[in-house]
Amino acid sequence: MLHVREAVLCLTVFVVLVSLAYAEPNVVKVLEVPYINQKYDVPEWFDGRYSCGPTCVAMVLAYYGVLPPWPLNCSKPFPHESLYGKYIVCKFKVGDFVFDERQPDASRMHYGYGIHGYVYEPGVGAVWSKIVELFKLFGFEAYVDTTPMWEELVAEINAGRPVILGTEITSSGHLVVAVGYTSDKGVVVNDPAGDKSLGYFNYNGAKVIYDWPGVNNGRVNLKKIKVFITVRPTKHLKKAEPIEPCKPEGLENYMPVYIFLAVSLVISIIVGLIVIKKEYSKIYSQNKQ
Repeated sequence: MLHVREAVLCLTVFVVLVSLAYAEPNVVKVLEVPYINQKYDVPEWFDGRYSCGPTCVAMVLAYYGVLPPWPLNCSKPFPHESLYGKYIVCKFKVGDFVFDERQPDASRMHYGYGIHGYVYEPGVGAVWSKIVELFKLFGFEAYVDTTPMWEELVAEINAGRPVILGTEITSSGHLVVAVGYTSDKGVVVNDPAGDKSLGYFNYNGAKVIYDWPGVNNGRVNLKKIKVFITVRPTKHLKKAEPIEPCKPEGLENYMPVYIFLAVSLVISIIVGLIVIKKEYSKIYSQNKQ
């Protein structure tokens, strides 16, 4: 009987130890920030691979309720409805200001307006100062903090304010929205590109836990956080107003012009070579005489 009790006790201890080893860390605080995917929650004609910044902005705006739902039916990676993805690439207005600036998408085949058109710059990505300007147009206070600290992140989350993080989780840089934190210095994020541990791009980016830089708990590490973009609501917030229709505007619309210019260039080169050849032949004949 004693041996049985010892065996049961050992088994119980083993199970507890295994459970502790695989237990999730204590999530101290997490905010309910709507998740938006930069690739799969935008119109399918738009290539959102470079739109992490605009998508993070949209998530924070949606959290504060200043983006009325603007439904979009999406088919990838599975059929679903996106409530806020159109704001990333389609024209809308806030008060008298119209978001009608445009910038090319990742494929350089189509233009995006909306948040993408306002904050994105080709070859640079999302411009931090433009993100701050956009939030101010909605009536928020917003700041760029280039000396981010863990304690600051905790304070913002505890106050109910998500924070946009500029990280080096990828070689080219990547923006995510911090929505919570854990007791072992894990950052709970909405990653617009999906869960990095599964390989980008995927639709599993809501409330993913990454390790804070310098922390090694076996999760994907944020490596370096270059900036916090902190956003604070005021009593003077303004809501967006969608502008319909939202339809693709492709760079290929200018293809006839490009073809004409290319053909003209080729013809000019050929004519130039013919002229040079004639002049060279003339000089050669004169020297030979």
